[in-house]
Amino acid sequence: KENLLDGWTEEVQMASYGPFPGVSTETREPIFVRALFVENDRLRAAIVSCDLLVISLPLRRAVEERLAANGIVLDGLLLSATHTHTSVGAYIDSWIYELYMFGSYRDEVHEQLVTRIASAIQTAAGNVQPARVGAGSTRVSGLTQNRRWSTTIDEEVGIIKFTNSD
Repeated sequence: KENLLDGWTEEVQMASYGPFPGVSTETREPIFVRALFVENDRLRAAIVSCDLLVISLPLRRAVEERLAANGIVLDGLLLSATHTHTSVGAYIDSWIYELYMFGSYRDEVHEQLVTRIASAIQTAAGNVQPARVGAGSTRVSGLTQNRRWSTTIDEEVGIIKFTNSD
């Protein structure tokens, strides 16, 4: 787990709910990237969660390119966003995103995110240790619902668990 804004000293363009998102001079809480690196004799993959509103294809490709340049080639990359509306903006170069949710695109913000995400994956890759993996699912009634129609949409909860050799 690493802070996406580690080393960032400028104001933070926020992602938001509506037109013309604001700028913040500080963050109240850290904005994290969390990475899990898994490999065996057939597969190298990373499961990554970022405290961002969305993951864009250019962001994903830039992370993959940065990793490859640093000698990490993955068979699979799950790069996801927690869908945090009060996180970093300015990293998607698209006028509609800029106007409505992200503020004006800035190369240096995009680069900051690429650097921090790739760093978290590299750190995770450097900390690989033997582990066991298990998976399962159960049904839980009422845990999720459709906000518009107040109906349950999926009662199944999937679990993947990684444990060390102990």
